[in-house]
Amino acid sequence: DLAIAMLERFPTLPIIYYAASHDPKLVLQAMRAGLSDYIYPPLKIDDIVRAIKHSQKHAQQMGDWVRREVRRSTASLEARVGEMDTLVKLSRSITASLDLDSVLASVVTAAVELTGAEEGHLLLLDENTNDLYMRAGRNYEEGFARTFRLPVKDSLAGQVMETGQAISFCQDAPNKIKTSYLVYSLIYVPLTTNGRVTGVMGVDNRSAKRPFTQHNELLMKVLADFAAIAIQNAKLYAESEKERAKFETTITNIQDGVILLDKEQRILLINPAAKNAFGLGLSDLRNLPVLEAITNNDFNVLLDSITDDPLKFHEIAFEDGRVFNTQYTPIQEVGAVITFEDITHLKMLDRLKSDFIHTISHDLRSPLTAIMGYVEL
Repeated sequence: DLAIAMLERFPTLPIIYYAASHDPKLVLQAMRAGLSDYIYPPLKIDDIVRAIKHSQKHAQQMGDWVRREVRRSTASLEARVGEMDTLVKLSRSITASLDLDSVLASVVTAAVELTGAEEGHLLLLDENTNDLYMRAGRNYEEGFARTFRLPVKDSLAGQVMETGQAISFCQDAPNKIKTSYLVYSLIYVPLTTNGRVTGVMGVDNRSAKRPFTQHNELLMKVLADFAAIAIQNAKLYAESEKERAKFETTITNIQDGVILLDKEQRILLINPAAKNAFGLGLSDLRNLPVLEAITNNDFNVLLDSITDDPLKFHEIAFEDGRVFNTQYTPIQEVGAVITFEDITHLKMLDRLKSDFIHTISHDLRSPLTAIMGYVEL
C-alpha cells in the first residue's frame, strides 16, 4: 500500500520490495503494483547491486520517455498555438482589409507555411471559358502563375469543383497535374460560397515525397473557408460601392438641394446644389452641426419649428432675390432630410401676374368711370 501510494505521486521512483521470504503471490502483487524489483533472503551483495542497477535503469528509461513525451507534447502545442495565431491574424486581415489580392496571397502563404508544402495556389473559375485560373500563388515563377490554367473537365481540380470534396494523395512516382507539372503529394480543397463551389485551393510537393496528414487537410479546409469569405466580402463590397457611386452621382447631379442630418442635427450629407444655395463653397461639412455651417434666419426658423409644430413646407428667401421652397422630412433611425427647390421663377411669375392685374385695373379705371358717367347721363 505504501509503494502504490508513492508511485501515484512519483511514477518514476524506483522501489525495491524486500520480502521476508519468497512468495509467488507476493511477487505477482509487487509486479501489479509497479515496483521496480523484488528480493528475498538469502541475500548476496551481487543480488542487491543487480536489483539497484536494474531499478535505476528502469527509472532512467521511464524518465527519458516522460521527458521525450513532454518535449513532443510541448512542440505539438507550440505548433498548434502557432497555427491558431496564424489563423487569428488571417481572420483579422480578412475583416480589416478590402484588398482581395493581398488577402488571398496571405491565405496561400499561410497554407504553404502551415502544411510545410513546397508550393501553394488558389484557383478560381473563369465562367466565360470554364477554366480554372491562378488568382494567387506561392513559390511559382511569375510567368507560370500568370499563364496557369486548368480545364474543369478531366482534371483533379475540376473533380474537386464537381464533387465539392477534398482530394489528397502521396505517391512514389510523380502524378501529372498538367503538362510539365508533376507532383509527388498534393491536397486540393474546394472554395464554397453560398453552397456553390467557386474555386479550388491546393498545396503540393514537386520535389519531396513527404506526405500530407489529415491535420494538414483540415487546415487547408479552414484556410479555404477564409479565402471564400474574403472573396464574398470583396464581391459584396464591390456591389455596395457600385450602388454608393450611383447614389452619389444622383445626389451630386440633382438640381434640388439635399441635406441629410443625424439625430443630433449634424450634417451626414450635403450635395453641391445645397452648398451653392447657401454659398458654402467646396469645404467638407460632414459631422458639423447644421446651424454652425448654415447661417440663415429663415433656415433657423425652419429648424426651430421642428420641436413645436413641424412645418412640412417652408420658404427661405435670400437677399439677392432667390427663394427656395424647403421641405423637412424626418427619417426614422437616421435623423431627417431637408430638400430645397428653387422657386424664384415662380415667385417672379406671381409678381408679374400681380403687376399686370394692378396695371390693367389702373388703366381701365379711368375709361370705365367715364363710360359709367355717360351711361348714367
